[in-house]
Amino acid sequence: MTPSKEKDKCQSSETHLHLMKPTFVAKRPFKFENIWLEVDGFFDFVKSIWHDSNVTSSSSFVLAKKLNSLKFKLKAWNREVVGQLDVLIERIKVFDAKEQIQALMRAEKFERLEIKKELLLVRTCCDTFWRKRAKQHWILEGDRNTKFFSQNG
Repeated sequence: MTPSKEKDKCQSSETHLHLMKPTFVAKRPFKFENIWLEVDGFFDFVKSIWHDSNVTSSSSFVLAKKLNSLKFKLKAWNREVVGQLDVLIERIKVFDAKEQIQALMRAEKFERLEIKKELLLVRTCCDTFWRKRAKQHWILEGDRNTKFFSQNG
């Protein structure tokens, strides 16, 4: 093969590779988590976002903009407020380690109790999240044994 044909072949391959690159990255759809309703201050947070969005246009445009703003702020809020399981566990471990060395003061015991309450809420959030996902999976794909039991029942 001549050098010019090899060069043409390489350029052709590069062109094909360029065409195969994805043009966009799929985003995860926004999903409202029911457990947010149990977090203190959630309703006030949503109200403040809704009223702080100053958009003027047609009512459908205003609604779309407010919902979009709410979506992005709720995602950030979820990461900051609800998604702190590791941080809470580490804080409790610090108190437990300190208690092994010396008795905790009354304020420290109270703080550890508050952290444990928050941890319980976060764990409940996780349980609710996975229960909801499992239910969606079952609804979409069904039970694998349904066909077997229908035929043999």
